[in-house]
Parts: sequence; C-alpha cells; structure tokens
Amino acid sequence: MGTNYRKTQILVPDLGATEDWCIKIPMMKSLGISVRIFDFLERNASEEQRYSGLDIADYLVSELTPQGILEGMMQRNPALRKLVETFDMELVGVSEMTEEECRKYSDCTPYSDT
Repeated sequence: MGTNYRKTQILVPDLGATEDWCIKIPMMKSLGISVRIFDFLERNASEEQRYSGLDIADYLVSELTPQGILEGMMQRNPALRKLVETFDMELVGVSEMTEEECRKYSDCTPYSDT
C-alpha cells in the first residue's frame, strides 16, 4: 500500500546555464524524472550579475544581508563605494529610518514603490 506520486525536481541553474539545462529536460523526462526550471535569475539579473555568473546562493546572500543591501546601494551609486573605500568605512547596521528621523533631515523623503 505505498503512495504512488511523482515529485517534481526544481532546477535552479546559474546565470547563463538555463538554456543548457532546458536542453537536458527531455532526457530527464524520458527517465521518468519530473523537472521544472526556476528561471528567476535569468529574468531579473543585472548585466553585472550576468557577467559574474551569479547563482541562487550568491543572489540570496547579496540581496538579503545588510552587506548585500550596502553592495546594492554602491552598485547603484559608485560615489558611495568611493566614499566607503576612501574612509575605510564599515557597515555596523541597517534599519529603516523612522518618520521622525526623516523629518530631521530636510532633504529626506520616505521612499515608496508606488
């Protein structure tokens, strides 16, 4: 009385390798392996990320850690990288500014995606 079900394997290729893995899918299916491609990186990566051959672990680390947040800011604004490097600055924390902190700075406007 075993349970007869097929699990689908999710493939998460490095950037630039998605097409190679897509070519292998028919062979895997012919062996009874159910697979799907998770192509989030291919659809969303920057040119720099593509050049470096980013994988999903690199992406998650770079996007979800305080250091990743800083790195993203420095990629968008090279002057920030120069400032950090020139003064040998180090990240001590990341937090959203409160409305009170925003009011404290005359040019601070809360950011909104909408």
